[in-house]
Amino acid sequence: SVTLASAGSAATAVVNTYEITASAAQGPKLGNYTISYAKGTLTVNPKALTITANDQSKIYGNAFTFSGTEFTPDGLVNNDVVTSVTLTSAGASASADVDTYEITASAAQGPKLSNYIITYTGGTL
Repeated sequence: SVTLASAGSAATAVVNTYEITASAAQGPKLGNYTISYAKGTLTVNPKALTITANDQSKIYGNAFTFSGTEFTPDGLVNNDVVTSVTLTSAGASASADVDTYEITASAAQGPKLSNYIITYTGGTL
C-alpha cells in the first residue's frame, strides 16, 4: 500500500488542480526494491448549482419590484451562499395586462460561486 495525500481531497477544496504526493510504501519484500514516487494531479471540477426563480403574483395596476432574493438555490455545499440574483419579468410593470409571465433569473452573486456551474430556471408571475 502507498499513502496518497492532496490538499484537493478536502470537501472544502475549491475548483483548481492540486498535486498528489505518494509516500510510505508498505508491503512484503519492499527492501528488494528502490522506491521512487511520482507526483500526480487531482482536479476539482465545478459542482452543478440550479437557481430557480420563485413564483410570484401581483394585483393588476400595481408594479412588482424584485429585491433579488426571490429565488431558491439547489446544490450549494460547504455553507456557500447566493446573496442575490437578477430577476426580471415583462409582467412586473403596473401596465402589464392580466396574464402569466415568465420570471427570468440571471447573474447570481455570492462568494465562491466560481466553484459552480450555474443553471437558471424561470418562475412565473
